[in-house]
Amino acid sequence: MSSLEEILEGLDARSGADPNAEQTWNILVQVLLPLVFVLTFVIITGITAYKSAYEGLKELLDKDNSFAEVQLQEKVVELQYQRLLLALEKVKARRRTELGLDLFPAPDRVGRHDGGINDSRFAALCRDSEAVLDDPGSSAYQNHADGLYRAVLEEAQIADPSAGHVRRSRVEQSAGGEILDWSQSRSASDGIIVPANRRLLHHHVLDFLEGLEAEIVTLQVGVVRLLFEEKLAAGAAEAENEDPAVRAALRRILDPAMSEEEQRAGAEELYRNLVRRWRSRLGEEGYLLLSESWRTLNG
Repeated sequence: MSSLEEILEGLDARSGADPNAEQTWNILVQVLLPLVFVLTFVIITGITAYKSAYEGLKELLDKDNSFAEVQLQEKVVELQYQRLLLALEKVKARRRTELGLDLFPAPDRVGRHDGGINDSRFAALCRDSEAVLDDPGSSAYQNHADGLYRAVLEEAQIADPSAGHVRRSRVEQSAGGEILDWSQSRSASDGIIVPANRRLLHHHVLDFLEGLEAEIVTLQVGVVRLLFEEKLAAGAAEAENEDPAVRAALRRILDPAMSEEEQRAGAEELYRNLVRRWRSRLGEEGYLLLSESWRTLNG
């Protein structure tokens, strides 16, 4: 008889000897089975909770990575913007020097003689500014703006593959003010201007030209008003050398019998006559004042 057969016969013998064995086994099964179910439920619940926690953590990490990537993109574009601003300041200073604007911090720095202007440097400033700033809708103005834009890019060593003109458009408060995709920040890091920075730089270039025109207008108007003040100061000494309209206006201003209102009216009449005469005279002498300067002088 084999060992296996002996073991089986022994089990049968013990089973036969213990009539309560089957009842004990049934009780054991009844106790253990619910416990197995409970343990199975606990394990499954734990696995589900772990899976949920894992997925939540993964989602959080993905969000953090996405946020960090957006921040990186904005920093790259912002750095390019700051680089462009530094280049723009250099180009603006260079342009002011080319025009000679820094030579005239005030109107009285412009040379004057014998009731007129005598300053070749001021004449050059007027001529150059009139050629490119007098009409914002002209091709000369557009070409000037485009040239300044290209000069800024060259100074900053940043390329712009587009062939568009400088123009006004919607701009953001900062270079990072809009959602950027990775290709934009890659372009910035590769030395190519991104669309947000292009719009901002266009805006700054046009602002500079408008400010430049306003500064030149202030200078030119100030010079002509100095001529008027000097004419009033000369008074009767030069009255005989003037045309009849100017001479008559000067007499009204200088006549003590005239009321203050009449003297003021005489001064306004003299001013209008002199502005008309100076517009023709200064143009002939090469002092080409901007149209906005004459509009301001004519009030």
